[in-house]
Amino acid sequence: MVSGKAVIHEYSTCSVEVSTTKVRAAADMTLNAKVACVAGCDLIGKIMSIRDQDDEPICNLELTEFDGEFYQSAPLDVIAPAQVGEHVWKAHFPAVEVHGAGHGETSVPFSFTVEPHPTRVTVWSVPSAVTTGETFAIKVGATCTEKCALTGGRFAIYDQDGAEASSGLVGSEVLPGTEALHYAEVEVQARGAVGDYRWEARFSPNDLAIAHAEGARAFGIRIVDTPEFLVKVTVIDTEKQEPIKGATVLMHPFRAFTDERGLAEIRVPRGEYKLLVSGFQYFPFRSIVEVSEDMATTAELKWEPHVEHYDQIY
Repeated sequence: MVSGKAVIHEYSTCSVEVSTTKVRAAADMTLNAKVACVAGCDLIGKIMSIRDQDDEPICNLELTEFDGEFYQSAPLDVIAPAQVGEHVWKAHFPAVEVHGAGHGETSVPFSFTVEPHPTRVTVWSVPSAVTTGETFAIKVGATCTEKCALTGGRFAIYDQDGAEASSGLVGSEVLPGTEALHYAEVEVQARGAVGDYRWEARFSPNDLAIAHAEGARAFGIRIVDTPEFLVKVTVIDTEKQEPIKGATVLMHPFRAFTDERGLAEIRVPRGEYKLLVSGFQYFPFRSIVEVSEDMATTAELKWEPHVEHYDQIY
């Protein structure tokens, strides 16, 4: 306590510096206290306490060094609140006496803003084309830039009219090959006339313990006439006359891949198509086919030995 007879000195500086004025929820931020007496009193070893807006203690900062102007604490990392918004904390420096000179207690506020963790949405396994009324499956995933577990976060699929077409929750399983991509498979029904549409997947992590921002990802849906005919395409190596497995067969917008027999089957509506076939380290095959009934055709691919990678045609 400060003696009643002591001379009272004032502080020329009493503050707390925050490493950032904007910090992500529950992330680390660094605090550093600065205090100086107008009379230059030695404040080494004195303690400043930090309290939140509810007056709950957060940490103590001890003044450990003097830079010729201010007595400072060593930088201390603390965890930011999980709740988003502006937070006003208080730095409290108690009354102290230094060599007979009193220093009254003082409190100074400092503020920072907590922001939600960004989330990224991914959509894959979308069919190249679907028919009106057809039910199809897609995969939807979400990841946090801080690699948080997003288990239980809700996602919804919205069609071209902004109507919710389906919804679900991402699971606890992380997609193999990724660090934090939580995902789920969902069934969706195609709605609308023939045409190309923009749909959207939205992720809403409202029930997670740490605040996360909503994320969204647009993806394309092509609705086509009902396929009437089956086209069988056999892909073989020109020189070996052997089937090629895993070749891409495209009759836009329909696509398939060959099996171990070198066979791909595609159902398409009546019409004329550009048949495009490609395979790893093979020259692509192109032809025009007129489809008016079930049909079968063969595509022979020539080996291209000096190319390490050959992009498949999509």
